[in-house]
Amino acid sequence: MKATLSQQIKLGIATYFKSFGFIRKHGMWKYYLYPLAFIILFGLFAGYSISTANDYLTPMLSDWLNFEEIPGDHWWDVTVNFLKDAGRYVIGFLIWVSFSMIYYKVSKYVVLICLSPVMAFVSERTEKELTGVEIPFSWRQFIKDVARGVIIAIRNLIVEITIIVVL
Repeated sequence: MKATLSQQIKLGIATYFKSFGFIRKHGMWKYYLYPLAFIILFGLFAGYSISTANDYLTPMLSDWLNFEEIPGDHWWDVTVNFLKDAGRYVIGFLIWVSFSMIYYKVSKYVVLICLSPVMAFVSERTEKELTGVEIPFSWRQFIKDVARGVIIAIRNLIVEITIIVVL
């Protein structure tokens, strides 16, 4: 019997909340601190990089678009200078939003790729706890699991970026 979409959604939500109990019961919570720490560090690095890129690109684009001040106190000169200043702020805002969106879209895949060794270990540990079957550690299998995770993350990143560009 095939479950309906609403049944599948309910099962997914229920399983999600059960997973917290499983993680606590088996002492696996510490493995979820690694992604948290990595995301915080990567976010700080991205924030600094976005700010630096914005500080570099905004004046460059403003000069390219000729947003120089016009001397004079006439109302037209003041209005044009105001619009040019507003243009600088709009350019800076658009650069900041663009790079922030790129960070938002790419960060989850960077986390998956960089932390795939930890997730491969967590997967083996989860399987051991669920089935009771302990899989002996093998570097070959470990590298295979990590490579599989990296390939899936890169494929999903490419698919998501392609969809965004098409839209």
